Formats: sequence, C-alpha cells, structure tokens
Amino acid sequence: MSHNKERKEKICLNCNAAIYGRYCHVCGQENIEPKEKFWHIANHFIEDITHFDGKFFSTLKYLLFRPGFLSKEYLLGRRVSYLHPIRMYVFTSAVFFFLYFAINKETKIKNEQKQIDNLVKAINDTTIKNKKDTLKEAYRYKPAAVSKKTPPKVTFNVGLPKNNDLVDVNFSDDGKDDSVINKNAGLFKKLIKNYNDHKEEIKHKVPQVMFCTLPLMALILLLLYRKQKQLFYVSHLIFIIHLFNTIYILYLIKYGFDFLAEHFLTKAFQFLSSLIGFVIFFYVYKSLRNFYGQQRFKSFVKCCLLFMSFWIIYGIVYLLIISQTLYT
Repeated sequence: MSHNKERKEKICLNCNAAIYGRYCHVCGQENIEPKEKFWHIANHFIEDITHFDGKFFSTLKYLLFRPGFLSKEYLLGRRVSYLHPIRMYVFTSAVFFFLYFAINKETKIKNEQKQIDNLVKAINDTTIKNKKDTLKEAYRYKPAAVSKKTPPKVTFNVGLPKNNDLVDVNFSDDGKDDSVINKNAGLFKKLIKNYNDHKEEIKHKVPQVMFCTLPLMALILLLLYRKQKQLFYVSHLIFIIHLFNTIYILYLIKYGFDFLAEHFLTKAFQFLSSLIGFVIFFYVYKSLRNFYGQQRFKSFVKCCLLFMSFWIIYGIVYLLIISQTLYT
C-alpha cells in the first residue's frame, strides 16, 4: 500500500468508476493524489525491490531443495507467494547466458594466445635449428668461406618442400574448377564459408534454441504421461520451465566451482564441478517422481527418455536455426 494521501473524490482517475474504499473495484488502481514527492517514489522503488528479492529467494529455496514442489503449488493455484516461473526463467536465463558467453569469450582469448605462443616458440625453435645446421654445413663443406674477413653466408630454411608442385593448391573463390575442388563440392564449400563468416552469430543462437526447446519438451512429457488425464499441456510446460530454471542455476554453481578451481588450484572444487551433471540427473528424476507420483523404476526410465529426447530435440532445433542463418 502506498503512503500517499487519499483523494477526497471517489471517482477513479483511470476508469472513471465509482470507488468504495481506497482501491477501485474495476481496475484496481489506488485512489491517491497524482502528485508524488521524491521520497514517495524512492520508498516505492525500495519496496518493489525488496518484495522481488523476497519472492526470488523463497522461490529459489523451494526450487533447489524441493524438486517438483513449485509445479504442484502452481497447479493448485498457490502462486502469490512465489515468483512466476516465466519471470524466473527470464531472469535466470539472462544471468546464465551472460556468464556463458563471457566465459566462452575468455576461453577463446586464452586459447588463441596459447596458439600464438606455441607458434612463436615453434618458429624460434625451427629458426635456431636451421641456423645451427646451416653453420655446420658452411664450416664443413666451405672452409675457405669461413674467415675473419668473409663470414659464412647463412640462409634460413623454413622446411618447405623443394618441389613446388606438392603445395600448389588453388583456393580461389572465383567458382572455377581446379585440381582439388570440383563442382560437386561447391555447395559444401559455400556452407563452410558461410559458417565461418557467421560463427559468432551462430553461437549466440543458443538462447533461442533453448527457448524453442521448452514447448517441445512439454510435448514429450505429455506423451510420456498421457494416462494422467488430470494434467494438461500447460501443466507439463510449467514443470519444464521450473526444470530449466533449476538447470541454469546449477550450471551457474558449476561455473563458480570452475572459477575457484582455476584460481585456487584446488582439486576439491574440480570434483564438485564434475558432480553437477550427476546432480542435474538426480534432480530431474526426483522432480518427475514428486510431481507425477510414479514408482522409482518408471520415473528413472522416463528420466532417461527425457534426457535422450532433449538432446535429439536440441540438435534438430539447433540445425534448423543454423540452416536458416547459413542460407540467408
């Protein structure tokens, strides 16, 4: 409730309906003075933030430690005390993919720097070796050339074949046939070129792929639990959204363990990071068992089928989105 002064007029400013009390029974707007002070706005902002935080942390607690509980609560209509699953998905997925792309970018930079260092080291080693070999040859076969006045002529060999025909390969993009690439490989070559040109764009399609996978995974659950007539498609969709929220959070925890293991070189954090995959599988199994109420063996089998279906659907959706990107 706002602390602003209530209006004396009992007509709603939003819908012009008669008001009986502090709130309009038609649109729900509070009947207060439209002029606000700065402290009222600041207080309202703080209340909204703390209200969101309270809902978020209570939802997070039940989401992590009581698998399937929030999905049951949603179906029973108990929704005010918890953050809406779609709102939770938007928040967790945004944080997850932000860190996901940041970590991938940092890893790419490190790999590129490592490749450059290795290349420089290889060039230096080859140069030193060739220099020594050349000096040996100069001293062995041309002793006259070695003197104080006339130093030996040193040439640096980078190890290329003497026969240029062995490395004469044409990589021109003029569309003409050559000895290596024929007409039948033209489409494949074009796809490879488009993939290299759109590699970064394709990597950023992962959030779209995951979002498109949600309704398809709910359809898989509808087929797996088709005998439970009291559950509709939306029920399975809410369950899948809660599962994805938890998986994002668990992967964020995994990234935290990886960070600690990398900077503190502790094997304990590496071990905890490697356990996240098992934790995710066990969490999905417990969620299926608690939400759908089937026996352990059936829940385990359907959990395995759900994971297999996810990777198949993910692969198909990913290929479709990549194809759309490459052909446009």
